[in-house]
Amino acid sequence: MLAGLLSISYRAPVEGAQISCNRFIIGDPTGAPSVEIRTVPPGGASGTVSGVANNIDTSKVHLSGWAHTDRYYPQPLLTQPFTCIPSDGSWSYFTNPWKRVIVLLVDDTYQIPTSPSNPSIDYHPSTDPGVLAWAEIPPSRTISFGGEQWWVKDSAPYATGPGPCVFSPAETNVFVDNSGRLNLSIVQQATGWTCTEVVLDRSRGHGTYTFQVVSPLNALDHQEVFSGFLFESLTREIDIECSPVLTGREDGCQYVVQPFDTPGNRLIFSIPSGSSTHRILWSADHIEFLSWKGLQPFPPDPADIIQDWEYTGPDIPPPGRERMRFNFWLFNGQPPVGGQGATVVIDGFQFSPPQADLSITKTDGQTTAVPGTPITYTIAASNAGPSATTGATVTDTVPAAIMGATWTCVGAGGGTCTSSGSGNINDTVNLPVGGTVTYTLTGTINPSAMGSLSNAATVTAPGGVTDPNPANNFATDTDTLRGLDYFTLPPCRVVDTRGGGGVPIGGPVLQGQETRVLAVAGNCGIPATAKAISINLAVTQSTAAGHLRLLPAGQAMPNVSSINYAAGQTRANNAIVSLDFSGHLAAFVGQPTGTTVHLIIDVNGYFE
Repeated sequence: MLAGLLSISYRAPVEGAQISCNRFIIGDPTGAPSVEIRTVPPGGASGTVSGVANNIDTSKVHLSGWAHTDRYYPQPLLTQPFTCIPSDGSWSYFTNPWKRVIVLLVDDTYQIPTSPSNPSIDYHPSTDPGVLAWAEIPPSRTISFGGEQWWVKDSAPYATGPGPCVFSPAETNVFVDNSGRLNLSIVQQATGWTCTEVVLDRSRGHGTYTFQVVSPLNALDHQEVFSGFLFESLTREIDIECSPVLTGREDGCQYVVQPFDTPGNRLIFSIPSGSSTHRILWSADHIEFLSWKGLQPFPPDPADIIQDWEYTGPDIPPPGRERMRFNFWLFNGQPPVGGQGATVVIDGFQFSPPQADLSITKTDGQTTAVPGTPITYTIAASNAGPSATTGATVTDTVPAAIMGATWTCVGAGGGTCTSSGSGNINDTVNLPVGGTVTYTLTGTINPSAMGSLSNAATVTAPGGVTDPNPANNFATDTDTLRGLDYFTLPPCRVVDTRGGGGVPIGGPVLQGQETRVLAVAGNCGIPATAKAISINLAVTQSTAAGHLRLLPAGQAMPNVSSINYAAGQTRANNAIVSLDFSGHLAAFVGQPTGTTVHLIIDVNGYFE
């Protein structure tokens, strides 16, 4: 063991929950952390809990104690939920009365799930994010059902919510039968009526939750409530509940997004006799509820649909600390009107992560391209659903044969993206169902490029979202590169900024630092299909020394000039200049602002 001189402070998200501890290296921190409870107060009384931890760095791993009675409470205090670990790994803290002691080793990402307004939780604290290891005395009961692990709620002998009821972990209340079906029972025990609840061992977040119920839910006792639901708190809850007393119908069920008393947050419906299947599709912007007759998988026969509902209101909860649960309980904890216990049998449970069919297309609108000419790609990513995506990624690695690449992006249907950039695209986008983002990527093909030009783009779903059709996540545009054919033209003056003489493109004089677009196609025999022109250019009457750069309109500025000159000098040069797709070229004046120069261009041929 190595003791450090560093004092470490860390804070839980509870006012005043701060503790300062010395740093120690205990065991081998590269190994699996472990914690052991060695002593607890006898008989569930208050007193000292002690034990030992190993393979930890106390600057990164902390100890949190909990006491379970009717619910789970941080120990020793709500405002002091952590305990320092000395250099030998031993630890101890004071606990309040308990029927179960739980000790957690947690990392820096862990957040205490309690607060002054919510001082306890009703699920096992070991299932929260950031827990590295844990121990408990006595062991809690868990069951395996539907391919998942579930904690059996245990409040006995105390009554707690919902109800309030006494929630019993006994086999008479909760068990999985030989057919793998979950049985939840309301049972009259010697101490009174007991209810039951099971809690999924972790948050699953957005996705589709489906469960099949063998028992007829139209014949519950007036006081009984059966629920399959997602719960974090009383205001972050999504329910499918069946209960005469809650719905006001003897055969009533309801879909609820809490708070239930907010207008538009509840839909009541009647459920027929027989088995039924229920489905919650939870995403960031909507919740879909669906119930149908029988146990057949989704999608059901339309004739079997009992009820459906889409919620798009303001109370859609965020994911993170919710747990899927099933419970069977008594309203207000009152005995069944019929005086008899009851059992609800759940045949199965399935969870599917969010699915989003993302796709991408890419085209430059041609199958052949010419080196030395501009090129423009249109790249469109879209989402066909069924779930929205936040944080998808669009990538496009621009080939080396494309020079000066820049891009812009616009969203539609709620899609969002980065508005512009240069070089490769590696953009985080949001795509609701039906949303798109469209990129326009432009550049110039290297004049020395040969063979073919391929450019690929991909769209990738964010973590936790599956794409049912990955084949359309990738798109490639390939052009055959070919040389240009040259066509001569009778010499023709196409530009003269001095004006006069019927020249197609005249003045005014060019200004220093100006970039002027010159629409040359359609003049002097230059066709709209021309990719480049052969010219003689001249400058005259310059009021300062400088240079001109000719380039395809809208493209990146080249680093070399087309002609250089001194003040007052008249000079000429030959050049071949590429045009943009509209047959335009641009002239940039490399002179100081406030100075001028005239430009003359005579064309003698074109390339296409």
